[in-house]
Amino acid sequence: MCEWKRVYKMDEDGCSLITFFKNVKDYDNTILVIKDEMGWVFGAYCTDSWKQTYSFYGEGDNMLFSFEDTDEPTVYYWTGAGDQHMYATPN
Repeated sequence: MCEWKRVYKMDEDGCSLITFFKNVKDYDNTILVIKDEMGWVFGAYCTDSWKQTYSFYGEGDNMLFSFEDTDEPTVYYWTGAGDQHMYATPN
């Protein structure tokens, strides 16, 4: 069962990576949703805790998604090729 904790919003909680890592440090699973300047909405479901590293980590359970002219997401699952799932440097 999925348990929702809190939604962090850039205009309320800040937009620095320091703030991001501080806010997600206690969560194993996160949903990252981004709306860009052109109005596109996309994101990822991440099944590992975020950490600052200079190498890829994570498992194939992660998935990407996007919304394109619909309320239903297009979901992109891991194909089994490659192992580049999550990556987050301090910068």
